[in-house]
Amino acid sequence: MGLIWLYSLYRLLADFGQSDFYSFFPWLSLGFGSYIIILYQKYSFKYLIVLGIFARLMSFFFFPALSDDIYRFFWDGSLCLSGYSPYGLLPSEALQIGLETLDEAVFEKLNSQQYYTIYPLVSQGYFALASLGGDVEQASMTLKVLFFITEIAGLYFIIRLLKEWDMPFHKLSVWWLNPLVIIEAYGNLHFELVMWVFLVISVYGFVRQRWILGGLFMALSVGVKLLPLMLLPWFLWQSIKRKNLIFTGSFLTFSMLIFWPVLMSFEGLSLWQSVDLYFRKFEFNASIYYIMRYLGQVVTGYNLIAYIGPLLGALTIVFILKMSLTPVFSHSKNIYYVALFSWTIYLMLATTVHPWYVLVPLGFSLFTSLTYPVLWSYVAMWSYSHYMTGNNAEHYGWISASYIVLFVYMVFEMSILLKKRQFLQTFRYY
Repeated sequence: MGLIWLYSLYRLLADFGQSDFYSFFPWLSLGFGSYIIILYQKYSFKYLIVLGIFARLMSFFFFPALSDDIYRFFWDGSLCLSGYSPYGLLPSEALQIGLETLDEAVFEKLNSQQYYTIYPLVSQGYFALASLGGDVEQASMTLKVLFFITEIAGLYFIIRLLKEWDMPFHKLSVWWLNPLVIIEAYGNLHFELVMWVFLVISVYGFVRQRWILGGLFMALSVGVKLLPLMLLPWFLWQSIKRKNLIFTGSFLTFSMLIFWPVLMSFEGLSLWQSVDLYFRKFEFNASIYYIMRYLGQVVTGYNLIAYIGPLLGALTIVFILKMSLTPVFSHSKNIYYVALFSWTIYLMLATTVHPWYVLVPLGFSLFTSLTYPVLWSYVAMWSYSHYMTGNNAEHYGWISASYIVLFVYMVFEMSILLKKRQFLQTFRYY
């Protein structure tokens, strides 16, 4: 079964582009089907680790085919290496500088020519290292190596956290062998993997009361992407209750050091403008937002994303704040559920949900009894149906099917736990 899994991933990495959904879909289903079978087989832990390593190494030889984000990574990294800030400088403006590595050919492949970069400074560090070779294909290979080093370093902390929960190490396979990780993190170089690994190390530091380690890696995780800030209310509340602000202090200190060039520069304002644009303009593969958008259009005749996007963002914050203050989540070892539910709420209310966004809830599901992120990691890939015609025309049948399947399974899983009166028991430390 391991060979079938590997071969399906090989086909997915090697043979298909964004517009090849119907050719891509059977191999995607085979990959996930064999993955599920592997999870239920009694293979040795060493065999599973080697299988996952082999798949990751295999991905090194394939250039990203389902995403063109690599060109923006290379663009930003090349600017950094040349002494230019990637903030406050549009690609069209940077093109006029005349850098040897940033020519018209690379510019034409950017998917965000008219937008400032949205990537914080830790991500920019990865971009700069990857761009040292001066070639986008070499940058792709270098980033995959950096991802691999980052993830291998994080395995120590992941395994320690599994031990903390008295969970079998085999549970790591839920993440380690998941096709979404191989295809989207390694195949297409999405930084949710790096962000999640740093966040897991931060959680480890908090759970084991290694406050400075926790604060450092929380800051690094935010420095990859800003989304881990949604967990900050829980961390702050727990620190206040413990009358121990070392974690908070270290997080703020390291965050200031990481973001200092942005905070002290007017160019850095472009990062926050890009974040605001994300909520007010971009929409893709959403669920609740699309329902609200449709109702808004019926009533007003207009697309109300400029109002609905921030409103749903505010609702996400309210939900997370309420959850962070709920007694059932008060013990430090329930941070895994807080993180899983926070990301779930965020994605359900988001205007844009790309498949790789599901990597984070998938990762935190390792430490819980909930399995719906595994199914989500499969149906999220159905969003590639939107590229079939080459003009990003969304196929609402596929969107509806994916979310209906997911919601039905989530309700089913929760009802089973409630029926067995095990739901609160899953929060072991309540």
